Amino acid sequence: MGVASSARHTGQSHIRNDIQDAHWQRIARDGKDLQLLRAIGALSVMAVPLLARGQVIGVMIFGADGFGRRFSSED
Repeated sequence: MGVASSARHTGQSHIRNDIQDAHWQRIARDGKDLQLLRAIGALSVMAVPLLARGQVIGVMIFGADGFGRRFSSED
């Protein structure tokens, strides 16, 4: 399960700091999506559930590129 799915199902934020190309290949809908995901170059992602009245209504995903920034539980 990916970070967005985990955040949606649990209602809690999830972080992944070991993003590899295989991950992008798995979630891309097509070659154009894969190209875009690779161009963004995020190596660390954080998914935060958006809640309204106690219900998850969406998930916001943040990405950090390869310049040494990694998300932590403090974020």
